[in-house]
Amino acid sequence: MPGVSLIIPVYESHDTLAGCLDALRRQTWQDFEVIIVDSSPSRRAQDILAKFPEVRVIRSERRLLPFAARKLGIRSARGKILVSTDPDLDFPADWLERLVRCHQRTGFAVAGSVACFGERLFDWGVHFCKYHDSLPYKPAGPVESAASANLLLTREMYEAVGGVPDDAFCSDYLFTLALVARGFTLWFEPSACVCHHHMVSWGNYIAERFARGQDFGRTRARMRRWSKPRLMFWLLISVFPIRLARLLARTARSAQRGRVLDVYLLALPVVALGFGAWLAGEAAAYAKEL
Repeated sequence: MPGVSLIIPVYESHDTLAGCLDALRRQTWQDFEVIIVDSSPSRRAQDILAKFPEVRVIRSERRLLPFAARKLGIRSARGKILVSTDPDLDFPADWLERLVRCHQRTGFAVAGSVACFGERLFDWGVHFCKYHDSLPYKPAGPVESAASANLLLTREMYEAVGGVPDDAFCSDYLFTLALVARGFTLWFEPSACVCHHHMVSWGNYIAERFARGQDFGRTRARMRRWSKPRLMFWLLISVFPIRLARLLARTARSAQRGRVLDVYLLALPVVALGFGAWLAGEAAAYAKEL
């Protein structure tokens, strides 16, 4: 029985999937299984997976969002330790060992850091917009939420959280919030680092940020059962530049702690465009709920 189960949701991830699985083969920590939950409409991912017979594959004929795919994978997982990650990542050889050793020392759920794989300013801008709270060199310590791309928890922790909706892109984020709300410590460990590929065009980037903001706004409003005055309040502060300024300032502080403030300043137009699209999506969701 493997000690660790890695759960990876796959949806048309053929451009990076083979590199991801090759990197997992080189891990210094070998006591693990890989479970792929593939809901791609094409067979391209299946053709790649055929070259990795050690990987367990669960096939879904309908599109699964990431958290729903992870839930399906966890049902078949045999390890007591569960690790959530993604197919568009590259893993240093000691990544999993650092993640597991941190859990063994602390007993906590562990979130690792996420570095940018590309070197273009566009890549960095996208990365700052999506992972500004998970940059390497950020000090280790407890956090309130984390990215699902690099997350370890035990089966006991997972089962204790209970009902988080799985029909939203932000469900992974809501899960980590619920984990901390249940009294579990979520520990950020910067040395357990993965590198994220950002293989998107300008158009896809803006469309994705808008859609994710819309998804987040709708889910948050419904879960908290916001009244119409509260919806109106959040609609207004999302439309006006108040929240945008705060997001950019917060990301600048993260970049400074991560020793990449100079890169952040150069990539600022990309970051601002991404945050602006997200807030526009949130505003659209609040307007629809009114």
